[in-house]
Amino acid sequence: MRMGAAIVVGWTLASVTALACGLRIPVPQRSRRKDANQLRLWLLQSGAPASPGQFCGAIVGLFSVVWAMLSALSGVVVAIVPSTAIATLPVLFYNRQRTARLALAQRSWPDALRDIVTSVASGQSLHQALCALADGRHGSLSTAFQRYPSLSRSSGSVAALEIVRAELADPVSDRVLEVFILAIERGGSVVRTILDDLAESIGADVQVLNEIDTALLESRINARAVVVLPWVALLLLNQGGGPFRDFYSSSGGVAVVSLGAIMTFIGWGLIRRLSRIPSEPRVFVPRGQQ
Repeated sequence: MRMGAAIVVGWTLASVTALACGLRIPVPQRSRRKDANQLRLWLLQSGAPASPGQFCGAIVGLFSVVWAMLSALSGVVVAIVPSTAIATLPVLFYNRQRTARLALAQRSWPDALRDIVTSVASGQSLHQALCALADGRHGSLSTAFQRYPSLSRSSGSVAALEIVRAELADPVSDRVLEVFILAIERGGSVVRTILDDLAESIGADVQVLNEIDTALLESRINARAVVVLPWVALLLLNQGGGPFRDFYSSSGGVAVVSLGAIMTFIGWGLIRRLSRIPSEPRVFVPRGQQ
């Protein structure tokens, strides 16, 4: 009974943490297929080698193992929140990987655009220049374009660019890929000029984002330490027997841990929201894909 209740509580807290990270864990409902597709895209963008079912199963399994170990050391109730935090580490890790990969792709666009302009100026077509992006010189941006040559042969260049745009899913890539799509569909002699202007404006935006990230780094580390350290201290206080473990096994202790968990996850959500850099809205995609 306690194990079942702990899993339910842990899954709830994991969902709250995932929401704070910007990821919704699918639950049985009418939009389950849509949620699974969103999670599949999230896993693809983060580079996780797992399906949505495997990923969710790994989170539940990790929580169960960690909770069983910590409950033997510090008590059933006290172990729930730390076990949930550990179980959500894969979500946090791959969310960070996803953010880093998308940011790297965004930061790679200025150099990529200059390479494309150079290729077009040397006599290559725009399609050939885009195929060259898959050569690995531009990090995660090249990874996103690895399937472009084969997709363009099977579905056409425009459809291939739409797939790349859905996988990158950021406003900077939306702007650039929209220019590529218009150039392929309509052509035009001003494409090189537009790409040059895009490279300059995106380069300036990237420089500002790098400065903001550097300025916020210390504050983010301090905020995370404030969230984690109280629960580490609580685990240490409940090692073995004694009055602390007796108290946190009682109804009053359960109330204290529950209140602390609620305050911790609310605080973590506020930290995530306040430290988030405002992003440019995506305007070149349907509302349901934003």
